[in-house]
Amino acid sequence: MPAVSDGPLSVNLQPAPKGDAGLSASAATSRPWVMPLLGLIAIAFLMTSLLSLLGAWQLRQEKLRKLDEAAYQLSQSLDREVETQRALLVGLSSSPMLQRNDLKAFHAQMQAVSIPDDTWLVLFNEEWLLAHSRFPFTGRLRPVKDYKPNPLFFKQLHTKRFVVTPRFYGPQLQATAVTVNIAVPRTGDGPSYYLASVMGDARFEHILRSHRVDPGTTLWIADWLKQGLMKVSENSAKAGPSLPAELVAVLHDGFSDTSDSGRIDAVDGGRDVVMSYFRSPYTHWTSVASLDDAEVNAPLQDLALRLGLAAGLLALAGWVAFRLFHREVRSIEGAVDEAHQELLNLSHQLQGTQDEERRRIARELHDSTLQHLTGALLEAKALEKDGTQAASRLGNSIEQAVNELRSYSYGLMPQDADNRPLSQTLADFAATFADRTGLSVETALDPAADDLPQPARHALLRIGQEALANVHRHAGAQRAWLSLETTGGRVTLTVRDDGRDARGRPQSWFEARAGVGLASMRSRASALGGGLSIQGSEEGTQLMAWVPLVPNSP
Repeated sequence: MPAVSDGPLSVNLQPAPKGDAGLSASAATSRPWVMPLLGLIAIAFLMTSLLSLLGAWQLRQEKLRKLDEAAYQLSQSLDREVETQRALLVGLSSSPMLQRNDLKAFHAQMQAVSIPDDTWLVLFNEEWLLAHSRFPFTGRLRPVKDYKPNPLFFKQLHTKRFVVTPRFYGPQLQATAVTVNIAVPRTGDGPSYYLASVMGDARFEHILRSHRVDPGTTLWIADWLKQGLMKVSENSAKAGPSLPAELVAVLHDGFSDTSDSGRIDAVDGGRDVVMSYFRSPYTHWTSVASLDDAEVNAPLQDLALRLGLAAGLLALAGWVAFRLFHREVRSIEGAVDEAHQELLNLSHQLQGTQDEERRRIARELHDSTLQHLTGALLEAKALEKDGTQAASRLGNSIEQAVNELRSYSYGLMPQDADNRPLSQTLADFAATFADRTGLSVETALDPAADDLPQPARHALLRIGQEALANVHRHAGAQRAWLSLETTGGRVTLTVRDDGRDARGRPQSWFEARAGVGLASMRSRASALGGGLSIQGSEEGTQLMAWVPLVPNSP
């Protein structure tokens, strides 16, 4: 039987750009450097941002390092101050006048000693304040109990021979102060004396003021009872300040001889601050340097503002570029869609032309060639009655040709196919095809597919014809199955066979060997918004073609 095929017809369609679409495509290709340039700018911005961030972070760390250094240096200054006072007291403790118990002469000596402003010298025993360098000598000034000393005070003096008190109120001075105290070595059975250097609040303010720090830095001193001794900032000074709770929580109390240091976040007067502290094992005081959190993070905040502005400008430029290119891309997409639609229309026109040509050929074969052959067949039959063998062979040949031509004519276009239900047309074609080829064809055809529009019915009919013809020509099959079903909003045509030649082959194997017929079938399905697949299995080959119930308009 002659193969049923669309024939070697092919076209190469390439519609020209139209109007503004063509101009937009040209415009898009005329500025290929814009997007790469924006990309380079973005990369440069990111690299610059990273370097700037690193620099800002280093500036922040430098501020914190200087804060740590300020706390340590302040502690060292206080240690030197106390050690100077202690050395002065040790020198006075060996005074001959004190060893002779000549307290009045010793008082005159104390007054003659050069000491810093807001600093005084005091002589006392366990019961009385005996002499004070600020006041005239009277023998006795005040009972020691008026100062409410720590119960362990004198014991610590005899043990360590050196004690620094916390800040307390002195009734003799009628002011708060801190004292550096030593026990005077006894000579024989002489009385026990103690010497103290009294440091007033003004002395501490002077020490803190003389300590050079970066602008915005506040200096603090806390005693071993976790009390504030002094707080000095650029514009203010406060004696006995309240310490932030966060600082109090990390401070040691008592006479621990271990040093301690660290850095904490705290709140001072409602402001977030960073505090660096250092505790001296010598004085047991804690020196603190603090800086507003905003000042510490100023490099990062300034950088964030600058980067935000730069990023905003870059984003604006990118948005403008995107809008321009998006507009051009939409124009190009419109041109592509228009060209694609034109290709679809031309493809439908080509298929219509092919189908019309088949109808013409079928009519010519049926009305002319087939009639002539039929007449020749009748003449040959008449000759056969006379017993002529040549006439018999002629009649057989003509009869075979007539059958072949009828099959070919029916294959080109079944009679009245456009006006009959698709399921019935496929059933009739399968039956006729089976009779004329000897291939067993079983059908399962859903009448719901008859509701498809005429272009979809025609496409599925032609796909079914071509698929069965391919089974007959190439598969080496004995049986075939033709089904038509409507599910999931689409109609699916399936052709299976039990052929051995393509068993287990993937779709790529068929694609590599496909001719015009397979391409034509796929084109018919895709033109209507459908698709086509072909796959080998252990049972044979299966081809599936589907179109939506509401196909794309041709």
